[in-house]
Amino acid sequence: MATIENLRDFIEQNQLEKVRALLNAHPEVVTAENPSDEELWLHFATWSADAAMVRLLVEAGANINARSELGYTPLHAAVESENRETLQELLALGANPNIPDQYGITPLLQAARAADQSFAAPLLDAGAKIDLNTMLALGDVEGVCELLERNPSAVQAAPAPSSLCDDALLMIAYKILRKAEQIDDKDEQDRMIAQYQHMLMSLFQAGVDINAPNPAGQPPLYTAMKLPFLSLTRFLLEQGADVNFQAHDGFKMVDAMALSGGGPDGQAMRAMLKEFGFQRTLKT
Repeated sequence: MATIENLRDFIEQNQLEKVRALLNAHPEVVTAENPSDEELWLHFATWSADAAMVRLLVEAGANINARSELGYTPLHAAVESENRETLQELLALGANPNIPDQYGITPLLQAARAADQSFAAPLLDAGAKIDLNTMLALGDVEGVCELLERNPSAVQAAPAPSSLCDDALLMIAYKILRKAEQIDDKDEQDRMIAQYQHMLMSLFQAGVDINAPNPAGQPPLYTAMKLPFLSLTRFLLEQGADVNFQAHDGFKMVDAMALSGGGPDGQAMRAMLKEFGFQRTLKT
């Protein structure tokens, strides 16, 4: 006879009838945590099973908008696992696309930040609300500029204000990388970067702190250097990025970046940092 301990295997193997029989015998299990990794069964099914299993669990009483310890909903799990089938099934069953995790990240913003942004479309179709972080991640440059001109307070209303600049920089990087085969020299790359400078200026003029560290403690300058784009790094420095940014624990990440890497680009980066007042050692 199948036991509750078998439920994980049954879900993973899409054994619908065995799961149905188990839930009929133990209906309370559908809202319990998976003991092996402390996540809810619907989250686990969204990761590892198919749409039919998701529907079965929801019809058996699983909360379609249940949140994990980190605030993850099943929709978050579907986006992260790139499970298009379970994502569409959850939306068809009425999952709320606007529930954020504990960091304020909605499934739509999660999809917008992914390499495959196609998961954003079904969420938008289901009524997901678009915010400034998401607009940046999706590359809606004109939309961002128009929104900030009309309503600068959109910066404060963003779900992740400290990541706005990072979302913009990473979007620029993705745009360039997607056209890598068509870009055969740094001049063309720099021309592409220049096209986004007005958007970055709109962010700064609306109050985005050019030195605000992201949740990982890294300032935008670190992100630009890590990419690495010399012209983008110079632009940030010219707008006031702190070349001697120091993390809360005393570690200077820009210092580490400046001392790493070789070749012409590494030399050019170090020369640029010195030009803007870079200090190699920490002040005591």
